[in-house]
Amino acid sequence: MSTAFYIGFIVGILIVAIVSLISIKRKCRGQYDERQKAIQGVAYKFGFFAMFAYFIINGFICMEIGEWLPIIDMNFIGLCFGIVCFAGYAIFNDAYLSLNSKPFKFSLFISFVAIINYVCFFINVMDGDTPEAFLLNLICAVFLTVICFMIIIKVIIDKHNEKKELVEE
Repeated sequence: MSTAFYIGFIVGILIVAIVSLISIKRKCRGQYDERQKAIQGVAYKFGFFAMFAYFIINGFICMEIGEWLPIIDMNFIGLCFGIVCFAGYAIFNDAYLSLNSKPFKFSLFISFVAIINYVCFFINVMDGDTPEAFLLNLICAVFLTVICFMIIIKVIIDKHNEKKELVEE
C-alpha cells in the first residue's frame, strides 16, 4: 500500500474520532423517547438478521464461485448492509433521528461524507491506482447515499401526510 493510503486511513480515523467526540458532547440534545428506543431495538434485530443472512449467502457464493471481492470489502458490504437495514427501519418508523434533530441538516452531513468518499475513490482511480485499493470508499459512499435518500423520502412522505391532514381538517 502507498503512503497516501496510510495517511488517508489515519486521517479518516481521526475525523471519525473528532465527530464521535462532538456527538458525545451533544448527546443531551439528541434524546430519544421510549417509543423510539423500542423501535430502535426492533431495527437492531432487523439489521443483525440482514447482516447474518448476507454473510451466510456470501459464504455459499464464495464456496461455489470463489471470492468475488477481497475479503475486507465483502465483510464491509455485509456490515454496511446491516447498518442500512437498521437505518431504513428506524427512519421509516421515526426512530432514526431524535425528536429535536433536523433531518435536512443530517442528510446534508451524510451527503457531504458520501461525496468525499466518491471523490476519494474516483481521484485515486484516475491517478492510476487499482480500484480495489479504494473500493471501501465507494462502498461507504453508496451506502451513505442510500441512507440519505431514505431520509429524503421520509421527509417527503411526512410533508405529504401533513398536507393531507390539513386538507382533511
